[in-house]
Amino acid sequence: MRAARVVLVLTLALGCGSGRASSGSDGADAATGRLWSARGSISDGYLQAIWGSGDDVFAAGMSAAIAHSGDRGATWTTTSSGVTGDSGWPRFRRLAGTDGGDVWAVGSRSLTESVLVHSADHGQSWQIVPAGVVTALQAVWAFDRTAIVAADYEAGVIRSEDGGATWARHDAEPGTLLFGLWASGPADLYAVGGEQPASDTTGDADGGAADAAATVTSLVGVVLHSTDGGLSWTRVATASTGALWNVWGTPDGRTVYAGGAAGTMAWTTDGGATWQSSGLPAPNSLFDLDDVWVSPGSAGPFFASPEAIVRGVRTLPDGGPAAYDVEALPPNPATDTTRYLNAFAIWGTGDDDVWAVGPGGALWHRP
Repeated sequence: MRAARVVLVLTLALGCGSGRASSGSDGADAATGRLWSARGSISDGYLQAIWGSGDDVFAAGMSAAIAHSGDRGATWTTTSSGVTGDSGWPRFRRLAGTDGGDVWAVGSRSLTESVLVHSADHGQSWQIVPAGVVTALQAVWAFDRTAIVAADYEAGVIRSEDGGATWARHDAEPGTLLFGLWASGPADLYAVGGEQPASDTTGDADGGAADAAATVTSLVGVVLHSTDGGLSWTRVATASTGALWNVWGTPDGRTVYAGGAAGTMAWTTDGGATWQSSGLPAPNSLFDLDDVWVSPGSAGPFFASPEAIVRGVRTLPDGGPAAYDVEALPPNPATDTTRYLNAFAIWGTGDDDVWAVGPGGALWHRP
């Protein structure tokens, strides 16, 4: 098989070519013997979120149903979330929890109405949780079964300290659109998003992976940090090339990566003491980094993108275009293979157990 971990040179930075990876689509990684395999489709809609714990794996997106596997992806079932909406709604954006018996999903049921649901029985049933938020919820994180935080599109973070019975809102940073949350603990919580120029009022209230990138690539990426569970926030990094969609790190918080529009990345490998960032100098949605997950063992990042799974970025010393290490996804026979080779969300337990989901309910696994 041809190697699929190749160097993707962003030739658009030089003003020539398409910038697509020049690799085969069989998904093989010759260097390690690992292989991305297509696992068919588990939904009839776009999947935009995946998360798991132990043997439980959950996936959700543009469907009222949420998919669940209790055997690490061998078999899947779908259960109604109880959320209704117009065609194309609801849109679940993120999943998080403490274990398979305590799972949260956030998103929107329309352009102007958010949704938050919770399952306490491994996805067999879901309950809609009123949180008092109108703008679409973009991210959620659970510290434990009682302490949960969620972020909305308008710089608001809502917190519950009683398992979701009541919620309090705290502004993270005025003027910042929030899209992602991750924490190693209550004293180490990150939020990422974009700073919208005062002259730009055209943002889509849903945002994120499935939406057009024309607006968000004009934003400045922002990384915020909280040491008190989301009560107060400090900006720790800025990325000038685009909004940041999501953030993830190692359990000890030492290595943290954020990814977003037009290949925008921000990362730290010293527990947040210093940060680096990179991205395309010109907007191009082909290189959006729609989601990120970091392996707890190798501390290596996995980014979901429209072109491939991006594993890392190397900035060339001569000031040339950035170079990405990528792994191609194989065609998925359950979807339109001429179009749907892109992943919207990614999550795993280790380098040899990573899941990616995308359009048409497509599911991939590594190895």
